[in-house]
Amino acid sequence: MILTPFKIVYELFVFGIQAAFVYGLALILAVAFIAYVIASHPKEKVVYIETQPIVEEMKIPDEPIEVCNAIAGCRVDPNTGNIIK
Repeated sequence: MILTPFKIVYELFVFGIQAAFVYGLALILAVAFIAYVIASHPKEKVVYIETQPIVEEMKIPDEPIEVCNAIAGCRVDPNTGNIIK
């Protein structure tokens, strides 16, 4: 049997159509399987927790707060947080 160029092109064309059909079918099955897995995944229960903000009353200090005006900064006592003069 002698293969002519037209017959070779025809055979390649038919093979391409068959391969496209098979791969298209496989793609459709893969997408359907992924959709099934996603749809059958159990839903997680959502719990809403109602919170209320904590509001503390503002306390005004009895004595004025010391302010450090030095460019290099002031020394601060680590135990009390007060400025050391």
